[in-house]
Parts: sequence; C-alpha cells; structure tokens
Amino acid sequence: MLAGGGHGWNTPLLVSIPLWVLYPLTLYAHRNDLPHVKAIMWVLAAIAVGSDALLIIGTVDEATYLSAMIRVSGIAGYLIAAAWSALWIGWHVILVRGFVADTADA
Repeated sequence: MLAGGGHGWNTPLLVSIPLWVLYPLTLYAHRNDLPHVKAIMWVLAAIAVGSDALLIIGTVDEATYLSAMIRVSGIAGYLIAAAWSALWIGWHVILVRGFVADTADA
C-alpha cells in the first residue's frame, strides 16, 4: 500500500533495504561489553544521518504522491505510514540509547 503499484510513497522502499542489516547491527552495538562498540555506533550514526537525509529528500519530492496515497487509502494509509515510521525510528532510538548509556558510564 505504500507504493501502490509504483505510485505513492516509494522512498521508504528504497531506504528500508538496509534495515535488514541495521537493526541487528544496532542491537549488537547496543551491548557495551563488546570490543569496538564506539566505532560501530559512530558508523551507524553516520548511516542514520545519511539515510534520514535520503528519506526526507525523497519524501519531499513525493509529497503530492504521499498525500494522494493517504487520501485514497484512508485510515489504512495513515496506519501503514505510522507503522513504517515507528519501525524506522526504532533503530535510531536504540542507537541514541547506546550513546546515552555510553556517556553515563564514562
């Protein structure tokens, strides 16, 4: 329903592909007892900033399609967009939590 046969909000489809690796890697890096955790977290933070920029740019470019998809899909469109957004933000929250825990330990 996000892409709706090629038209709609396609940007999440493109930026979601790395989530298959980013979620497990973020959960792995969240453990502070592992070697090279800080380096992994900084790489993940750079990926987060870059992928968020791609998501924002793509969403702005597709703004008319996104509003049309929501209008046609009704409440289901809102729910799917909200569920995907929560999934996207989830690995960011885990990453920030890891940085906060690392700062609190220092």
